[in-house]
Amino acid sequence: MGSAADRTGLKKPLLAAAAYTGAAATTGMFFLDGDRYLLGGVLLVVANAAQSAGMMLHNSYLPRIAAPEQRDAVSSRGRAFGYAAGSLVLVANLVLYSAHDSFGLSETAAVRVCLASAGLWWGAFTLVPLRRLRDRPARVGQATPGPRQLATTVRDMRRHPLTLTFLLAYLVYNDGIQTVITLASVYGSEEPGLGQSTLIWAVLLVQVLAVAGALAMGRPARTYGAQRTVLGSLVAWTLTLVAFFVLGFVLLARVPVRRAISEAGNPVPEKI
Repeated sequence: MGSAADRTGLKKPLLAAAAYTGAAATTGMFFLDGDRYLLGGVLLVVANAAQSAGMMLHNSYLPRIAAPEQRDAVSSRGRAFGYAAGSLVLVANLVLYSAHDSFGLSETAAVRVCLASAGLWWGAFTLVPLRRLRDRPARVGQATPGPRQLATTVRDMRRHPLTLTFLLAYLVYNDGIQTVITLASVYGSEEPGLGQSTLIWAVLLVQVLAVAGALAMGRPARTYGAQRTVLGSLVAWTLTLVAFFVLGFVLLARVPVRRAISEAGNPVPEKI
């Protein structure tokens, strides 16, 4: 899609196609009932692939709408607005799930409605960039077919070692970040046994903190440069994960001990 966008200059239609494919796949999760886990797997893959393509096209507009000295601030504010909007739908989901009986819904139906609402929210906010952004004609000399252009770019990568290093580094650290984001709720429900309401509150807290973090990162990026800011945030991210793993391991190790003592009919010491 990146090659096609460069070749044709039609970024906005491609952005719309990616966004609404992902939104439709997410909304389609409303139909996940019973044993339709294969359908859920397909919809999840489609939604994630579409989201990745859409974000790539979306990010490529930044050099067009902001001067070099404004890009850090515009990027951080855009991220903050995105997290803030996501918090709104999470609040609505929390209310719906917590009071599903009041809305005449079962717990399963409430979860399905929450999943579908994320897709509808995605589709609704996609209208904002589609209405405001403008495409530019493709530059002369970019008529090479997309796959051929992609192959040429890969072959030329050896002459651009810094670009190759950046792409490999991005592949590694972004994969780690996405893994944590994807599996955090699964870990919370399977290991500590947190309820759905608690998990929604946790995700909502993350969204609120992400708003503050996105806004806060704009100033260091302007002062110290984007590279140092990214490296510093990755160091903080890594230390946080290590600390969380160690603390979680210690806390979870106590659970079987307390359960064994309790099942044996003995009082559980407070210090365990």
